[in-house]
Amino acid sequence: MNVCLAIGLLLTATAARAGDCVRVDGDRILARHLAAAGTRMEAIPPETFIGFSPKPGVARWLTVEMIESIAARFGIKMSVPGPICVERQAAALEGAAIRKAMEGALARAGYSKYSLELLAYPQHALPEGELEFGLAGLLGAPGRTGEMVWRGRLKVAGQQSVPVRARVRLLVETEELMTTREVGAGEILAAGDVAMAARLSAPGPGQRTMRPAEAAGMQARRRIEAGRAVLPGMLALPPEIRKGDAVVVTVSAGGASLGVNARAETMARKGQAVVLTNPASGKKFRARATGRGLAVVDLEKTSHETDAAGGHGLPAGGDAGAGQAGRKEAAGGVGAGQNHR
Repeated sequence: MNVCLAIGLLLTATAARAGDCVRVDGDRILARHLAAAGTRMEAIPPETFIGFSPKPGVARWLTVEMIESIAARFGIKMSVPGPICVERQAAALEGAAIRKAMEGALARAGYSKYSLELLAYPQHALPEGELEFGLAGLLGAPGRTGEMVWRGRLKVAGQQSVPVRARVRLLVETEELMTTREVGAGEILAAGDVAMAARLSAPGPGQRTMRPAEAAGMQARRRIEAGRAVLPGMLALPPEIRKGDAVVVTVSAGGASLGVNARAETMARKGQAVVLTNPASGKKFRARATGRGLAVVDLEKTSHETDAAGGHGLPAGGDAGAGQAGRKEAAGGVGAGQNHR
């Protein structure tokens, strides 16, 4: 059917009664729809395109001249008593259908246990189609109650869709890492300080769930109350050396190296400087943390850094007391009865 016939569709909207109109089950008016209205259109191929169907709730009229003209093109002579009203088949959404579509979205996301309550949804007539919901359509901050707006769509004929919004109360069961006691800021978590527990919460992207083995040995960035969920951002790697730790210091010069024992006066992560005390003399010196309870003083490297600093006996970034004198303390500790390595 050419464009002229489609243009022949009268676009006048009217408030016709539903019983007076031909119901169209898609976005196109076809010959089979008019045949159902008692015309002789059944002689025309049933899928012949007549025009586009109106929006839901709007009636359109096909004029007598248009209908007779279409019939004449197929060699059919008819006398139509009057224009034919056409409207898009539509109905109000059912709560059960909306819930079923939402449950499908939860199943695809891997949630098998949840609490879903449908609070409000559209009550006006919509065309027939397929409802779709996804977790990406959840809007707003749900808070503890899980109440939020869930945005979906109704896929209708003609590769079109109608937006659908519903208000829901939704909580899903997830496994989260929880504290078994109050953890203070800076504390190192032990295996018994955390455990996996099931809880209901609002779904969302959030942060990934940690496992107990991941959290054990980590340091709390802040105080965490007992029974609270533990997220990755709450924890940090602990320092390799903490204040008061016994530290084995390797003192190297050229091809020789010696090991001495010392006590940490500050904390340090790997690669950072740490202040240590030589227990034999009680004097402090600086070294570089290399691992858990391990540090190193490279006399040859420090000597080069001193030269680069202008020969003032200051290592790069250090001071005289913790630099030149400190190197003597570290090296001299061996002669003072420290352990050889």
